[in-house]
Amino acid sequence: MMGLADCNSFYASCEKLFRPDLRDKPVVVLSNNDGCIVALTSEAKALGFERGATYAECRAQLETSGVTVFSSNYALYQDISDRTMNILRHFALHVEPYSIDESFFTVPVKMDYPDYAMRLHNTLKRMTGLMISVGVARTKTLAKIANHIAKKNGGAHCILPETESEVLKNTPIGDVWGVGHRLNKTMLHCGISTAWDLTQRSDAWIRRMFSVTGLRTACELRGQICIDEENPVRQSFTSGISFEKKISTIDDLECTISCHCEVLSRKLVNRGLAASFISVQILTDRFKDDFYFGNSSRALEQPASYAPALFRSAKAVLLTIFREGLEYKTSRVSVFGLSKLACRQFSLFDSQNEVSRLEKEDRFARFSVCQPELTCLSSGLLRKGNLLRHCHLSPHYTTRWSELPSVW
Repeated sequence: MMGLADCNSFYASCEKLFRPDLRDKPVVVLSNNDGCIVALTSEAKALGFERGATYAECRAQLETSGVTVFSSNYALYQDISDRTMNILRHFALHVEPYSIDESFFTVPVKMDYPDYAMRLHNTLKRMTGLMISVGVARTKTLAKIANHIAKKNGGAHCILPETESEVLKNTPIGDVWGVGHRLNKTMLHCGISTAWDLTQRSDAWIRRMFSVTGLRTACELRGQICIDEENPVRQSFTSGISFEKKISTIDDLECTISCHCEVLSRKLVNRGLAASFISVQILTDRFKDDFYFGNSSRALEQPASYAPALFRSAKAVLLTIFREGLEYKTSRVSVFGLSKLACRQFSLFDSQNEVSRLEKEDRFARFSVCQPELTCLSSGLLRKGNLLRHCHLSPHYTTRWSELPSVW
């Protein structure tokens, strides 16, 4: 049996975790630069607010409705997510994170599955303080449906083989994992309105109409495991940000590029990968008439994950696309051509000293930073968060000593 643990309204729940005064109160979380609503509690939904609404348009209504507003605090959310996944690993097998707030897992065999789902839900709630829904079924797609039901019925639900047909008959095809808005329209046009309807069509017809992906979904709904635990090899990583204030100098843009290189370096090191190519993009305000999009890439001298090595190449690319006199709003850095760092092949013409230097960079890549090479926008080390507008940012309760919660 497969299971899915999903944190309800995760960003908003993390904000309420250290604010007991906000229990049962409406809360919304905004996107980068406080642009739009990306997460909201059920109390905020009841007041008519929706995900995707721009903060500028609904700011007055939020204030008059008594809704508490937070800027995105990604360091807090990621840390709470990591803690939750670590707890889940103690009670489930083969935990496979799917996103920051949900994970698939394998349920231990020979047990009372409905009781296990409820006990796991209660345990996670007690140990994390978050409302985490648990769905259990024979496949991942069915577990997604079970989790959707769990959110409405006490936080836990198990779809047993003998109840699958009844559940599928009551599940709209648009609620099935993998059926998007466009595919939903096509299926409705073909007379498929429920998940059960899809399972009753022949494999040949499904594959002809909806390709192998649709057939895989149908087989999963029938209880056949077709989506195994997957660890796909990443082809690229990207780090980008829109600035609170526009930037016009090359030095300030270099600061933002260095932030991206540090982020990308951590991602590469954590996965044991090295990048062979790097790309830099800089953009002005796309809503202005003089919109400029600069984009270029180059190969690294050697595949690397070391932040200063990434920055040296990124800086060289930046110099080729930078234009004087423009005010830039966004910068992005991408790395691609990824390969396993342990399998990196040195050049035949590298000297022994060069090989030793590269091996030393590999060992210290986890602790590398770019900032000492630059004159930065502000004193001290610059991080991506310093470039954002976050007027409603909560403390970093779990990642900064100076912002630990106080009880007196």
